[in-house]
Amino acid sequence: MKRRSGKTVKKEKHLKQKYELKTGIFSASMNGFGFVNTGGEGDIFIPPKHVGNAIDGDTVEAAVTNPDDPKGPSGKIVRILKREREFIVGELLDRWTLRPLNRSLPQQIKISGGSKGAMRGDWVKARILDQGSKFTEELRCSVEEPLDKSSTVKGDIEAVMAEYDMPEPYGPGWEAAAGKLVPLDIPREDLTDRYTLTIDPADARDFDDAISVTVHKDDWEIGVHIADVATWVRPGTKFDK
Repeated sequence: MKRRSGKTVKKEKHLKQKYELKTGIFSASMNGFGFVNTGGEGDIFIPPKHVGNAIDGDTVEAAVTNPDDPKGPSGKIVRILKREREFIVGELLDRWTLRPLNRSLPQQIKISGGSKGAMRGDWVKARILDQGSKFTEELRCSVEEPLDKSSTVKGDIEAVMAEYDMPEPYGPGWEAAAGKLVPLDIPREDLTDRYTLTIDPADARDFDDAISVTVHKDDWEIGVHIADVATWVRPGTKFDK
């Protein structure tokens, strides 16, 4: 267990006396600022200069420095209580720098240790390094494993899957399970006899938009057909994930 210094304890006591301290989940913006969601008590705006080393999803303690702002209370993060994530996925800018795929994270993060064979422009999975009990040191990571080249369809898909912990690639087993899904019983008109053409590009992975044309005596009818996913996929199921 890491021991906190007398100086740290004294600083925290001073903050408690001067400001109201709130605990919540930090939500980061791509522009550097963020908000601390305290549950039922509302959000606290955190300007970029007061974010410190907090990253999206962290449980933090924030000092409310301006509770009377007409736009809402604002403050600064004074302590990170728990890291939400252990790994990040990013592109190697060079041997010592990583650019995270998730734009809510810092634009660049320093790398400690080797690249494990990954080259500049590769996607890698990296571990966020321990920064002590107060998380006051500069945010750093170490390469856990190389993934694939960035700016390629295969590499970019692999990076997204690793970053968001998505399931393994769709296979025959999933196809069979999908064939057994039963849609919600809601009123609908059967238009499956119409000749439809997809307007998705050739490399699309999600064919969900198509058009049809029906010629009547006095006019033409244009049909726009979209995938009704919510009719088939229930929240919280494997298909939903």
